[in-house]
Amino acid sequence: MAINGLSRHSKHRYAPRIQTMVLVLIFTLSVTTMASADSEVSPMNTYALPIEQGLQYQLLQALRDKGDSYQPRTHHLTKDQQPVFTNRLILESSPYLLQHAHNPVNWYAWGEEALKRAKTENKPIFISVGYSTCHWCHVMERESFENLAIAQFLNQHFISIKVDREQRPDLDDIFMTAAQLISGHGGWPLNAFLIPDGKPFFAATYFPPEQFQRLISEVSQAWQSDKSKIVNQAERIHTTIEATMAPRKGEGLPTQISVQKALDHFLNQYDEFNGGFSDAPKFPQETVLLLILEQAQQQRDESLLGTVIHTLDAMQQGGIYDQVGGGFHRYATDPEWLTPHFEKMLYNQALLSEVYLRAWQLTNNPLHRRTLEHTLEYVLREMHADNGGFYSATDADSEGEEGRFFIWSVSEFNQALDTDDRALAQHLFGISAAGNFEGENILHLETSLPEFADAHKLPYNDLLTRVDQFREQLYQVRKQREHPSLDDKIITSWNAMMLRSLALAGYQLRNPRYLAAAWQSGEYLWQHHRDSQGVIWRDLRDGQPGVTGTQEDYAALGRAMLALYDTSLDPIWLTRGQQITDQMIERFWDNDQGGFFLSAADALTPLRGRSLDDGATPSATALGYALLKELNQRTGDSRYQDRANQLLQHISSRIEQYPASFSYLLSQYSQQLNSELSTIQYAANGALRAELIAKEDGFVLKVRLRDGWHINAEIPGDKRLIGAQVSGTGIDQIRYPDSTALSVQFSQNAIGVYSGEFEIGGRQTTQEGLLPPRLMFQLQACSDRICLPPERLVMQIPATH
Repeated sequence: MAINGLSRHSKHRYAPRIQTMVLVLIFTLSVTTMASADSEVSPMNTYALPIEQGLQYQLLQALRDKGDSYQPRTHHLTKDQQPVFTNRLILESSPYLLQHAHNPVNWYAWGEEALKRAKTENKPIFISVGYSTCHWCHVMERESFENLAIAQFLNQHFISIKVDREQRPDLDDIFMTAAQLISGHGGWPLNAFLIPDGKPFFAATYFPPEQFQRLISEVSQAWQSDKSKIVNQAERIHTTIEATMAPRKGEGLPTQISVQKALDHFLNQYDEFNGGFSDAPKFPQETVLLLILEQAQQQRDESLLGTVIHTLDAMQQGGIYDQVGGGFHRYATDPEWLTPHFEKMLYNQALLSEVYLRAWQLTNNPLHRRTLEHTLEYVLREMHADNGGFYSATDADSEGEEGRFFIWSVSEFNQALDTDDRALAQHLFGISAAGNFEGENILHLETSLPEFADAHKLPYNDLLTRVDQFREQLYQVRKQREHPSLDDKIITSWNAMMLRSLALAGYQLRNPRYLAAAWQSGEYLWQHHRDSQGVIWRDLRDGQPGVTGTQEDYAALGRAMLALYDTSLDPIWLTRGQQITDQMIERFWDNDQGGFFLSAADALTPLRGRSLDDGATPSATALGYALLKELNQRTGDSRYQDRANQLLQHISSRIEQYPASFSYLLSQYSQQLNSELSTIQYAANGALRAELIAKEDGFVLKVRLRDGWHINAEIPGDKRLIGAQVSGTGIDQIRYPDSTALSVQFSQNAIGVYSGEFEIGGRQTTQEGLLPPRLMFQLQACSDRICLPPERLVMQIPATH
């Protein structure tokens, strides 16, 4: 079953009380029976669905408008291959909802119509949450939602709602919280039962059809026989969810102790044999990797860096990485990273690209750069829309089988390659007659490429050339296969994460293609993912908006704008980032308890939840904090840092209690506690930009000041002034530019200053261990009207050049 894989520790304290309540409900359900669910029913046709005649015409017209290329996803077809059933989901844009548009279930999308109908008819709501590339969602659809008896019972006794979790993360978070409170775990498909006002009273994941039939029968009978008990239970669960999602204010800001506790938690889970931080299923857990990378730099701890390198090496050699086409699958089902769940998600490509980029910058490991580039090339080749956006995911299944597109028999593998290459390629990719996945082969590397070259006495560069040839030959054959289905909706937050990684990678790798793709994406998102009032859309498909955006979309898009500003120096991106941030505060800030709500006040939800804990992506709260911090650095507007500190303070008690749930937030906050260490930094309230570039013989610090600003030169000529100074262990021969004389009122003599654009160079003398040395840049900036206090930037010299 596709599960989240990251426990939400902050919710466990409520689990015993909720589980006790649910046991009462399950007992109530278990003593009831309903024969009609198992009885024979006559075959239904389109008009058997309880749909008004006017709406029937609208649905049929929507079906016609899909055109001849449209393929209904159902086995209920007429002789001329037209769908027997068409429900309201045919009107939706979400690929996941459209997959269910021809189930015999009378599905509604989440909205006023469904909730009003539930209240009018006094029926409980059955809600099923999933996403288009979810394997077990497909299984439950085939087994239960295409089942006529189950569909007829649902249509008679429930209002049934389908939700795409990728469109509505706010709803998914609420109902997933309910499932985790009830059972201690969650996953998709997520199936919940609600009272008519939308409050859940029971939630679980996948059910086989026989169990699901019994469950819906028993829930219906319990609703009819003891409705008040169910309503009371729903109210108690609702109250507990509210308490679970509420901020918990502490006495001050978090400390390094919380950062260290989170770090210790993950190190205790570290798999010393295979890398990663769990047994199985094994998720990349990018936010954890980023926290450990950050702390490896801050603490200059090579053992911490080693855990990340080990994990990245293991993933890029495993089946979780697509050895032919590049890019990563969502997770591995085994401890060795060999057998993936074959779906590919845009957010994994975005976040893992950032992880591999940062690791490469610290170690100059060419294999990490190679994996990074292959991943970005995969995204640009197969997930990139012509308009500049990026599609959200590809399915795990094709030809009716999980992983069919990605696996190889020995004969298929051999036929794809030239005769002389087959034996070497089989050894390289672990191909055998027995196979490693249901008699066939998931390609993986048995050893690293340098180890393989040594073992086979091959020059390393020659091996890399041959591997690229193998990949290209296999790719050309594989692309002739039936491809997994593509979820082609363009999600704002995921696109923003991908854009940001492309911009950062393009800038650091000096790759104009990546930069151009990032800039195109940024312009597309700004022009098309906002309405005339600046309200951001969550998603678009075929140019049509889906639903309004969440706080996650605003925060991720704001950060993407700042990344474009950093890599282009075009102030338009900074202005746009600031506008998005101001709108995020206006639409989502909780003026009573502090922090951000995930959904806006006008969103139709049972409650206004919050995204506090990291999951497969950083929490929306963490993204919001990072945006506020970064915008303050680039503008000098202290309102943003004040708001960031308020956010932290309002959840500091929760962070202190469950620090491992806040890995991304703590990785960002660590920079506030210590030093940022990045190669591009700002000072003087954003008036100064410093970029550190590694060279073969040392480094260059490029400094750019806004018009009307200067910093004191190395030797300003007045002993009262603090001059610019670059220092650090392992660097020497610092070369400062010539200064410019500036007359000032407080000194009889002109002082030496630097202004405009200039460079400070130096030589790197030594590097102790894996981590390159740091550089300290001391400065004092002044404008025509004011001198700011002295500042110091601490920057990590990249290992790359």
